[in-house]
Amino acid sequence: AATGPDGRIYVMGGYRPDLNYYTVEAYDPTTNTWAAAANLTYGRWDAGAATGPDGRIYVSGGYGFDRSANSYRVLPYVEAYDVTTNSWSAVSSLATDLGSDVRQQHASVTGPDGKIYVIGGSWSTNANTWLESCQTYFPAPRVISVSPNSANAGSAATLITVTGANFKSGAVVNVNGTSVVTTFVSSTQVKATIPASNLTKGGQVLPISVTNPATTPGTSNSVNFTVNYVVPTITSVSPASLLVGGNTPITVTGKGFGVKSVVKVNGVSISTTLVSITQLNATIPASFLTTPDTLVLTVYNPAPGGGTSAGYTIAINNPVPTLSSISPTSATHGSLALTLTVTGTNFTPDSTVLWKGIALTTGYVSATQLKASVPAANLTTVGTATVTVFNPTPGGGTSAAVTFTIR
Repeated sequence: AATGPDGRIYVMGGYRPDLNYYTVEAYDPTTNTWAAAANLTYGRWDAGAATGPDGRIYVSGGYGFDRSANSYRVLPYVEAYDVTTNSWSAVSSLATDLGSDVRQQHASVTGPDGKIYVIGGSWSTNANTWLESCQTYFPAPRVISVSPNSANAGSAATLITVTGANFKSGAVVNVNGTSVVTTFVSSTQVKATIPASNLTKGGQVLPISVTNPATTPGTSNSVNFTVNYVVPTITSVSPASLLVGGNTPITVTGKGFGVKSVVKVNGVSISTTLVSITQLNATIPASFLTTPDTLVLTVYNPAPGGGTSAGYTIAINNPVPTLSSISPTSATHGSLALTLTVTGTNFTPDSTVLWKGIALTTGYVSATQLKASVPAANLTTVGTATVTVFNPTPGGGTSAAVTFTIR
């Protein structure tokens, strides 16, 4: 049994024939009542118990059922009970003594130096196995809370107060595994400053822990400090306009971008890559680029914090077409009307084939092919005709010419 930091008396484990107890009960002297607490990991009796300087109750050794050995035996295991979370967790097992790392029927007490002393006992149920030795255990510091526990991305260096137990003079706070300048206040409180360089990207979770000095070694558990997203801002997009056609990579420049920022096109999320807190890369799918139009781009940051940027409008223009070949390339004068196959790039459903600058009836086949009808009236005289492709505004333009010969 041991008295917890909450003033309650905790009774753990115990024995009756063929049964060892895992159960724990807590007695409240102020109300004269018992209440169940979390069960031990290992049911045991003849164990030691002491309340450490970190406020946790340490139960060591004893006799019980060892699941790893699938048998009853004297145990080496030590576990600690956290009153604040009503949970047990394993800590370092007992040290080897006289060739054995197990101990039962021993005394356990916390000294004024903060160490837990495990004294005497026996390493076996057999006779003449008593131990005269004493082991010590130095509990690590424990972090209970951090205040404040979050900051917005882009914040200046932020002062935090770390509350816990068993902090020693000279203890240092670790932010994401790196020690920072720390001020020792008391055994239950230290203060430290998180550098601005740790607060640049929204969505980061920074583990905060405390390490005691070498004379009283140990590093605490971690408590998370969250870097909140801010509402992002778009200042520019490159390219400045888009073209009808295939998938198009874009670069979005602005502020407040983070690891989970997402570019949206007309409210639809697209694949996004974070380059920096001021730049995102994304690719606009071809399905958005089928006709001249405008798109509204936004950037979304999730919680914590976060939000959606103001919309940024970007135009989709027709490209300038290119003409690489025509088929056929010639006809005899006086021929009947024919169909001209035009091959090139950047064709759209609005593309028109021009014959000496005059529009022909044109059919769109693909972004690289058009079909045009050449009337018989255009084939009556020996000579040549220029063939071009025209894409209308917005954007657009006229391709270079290819010559059709009338023999």
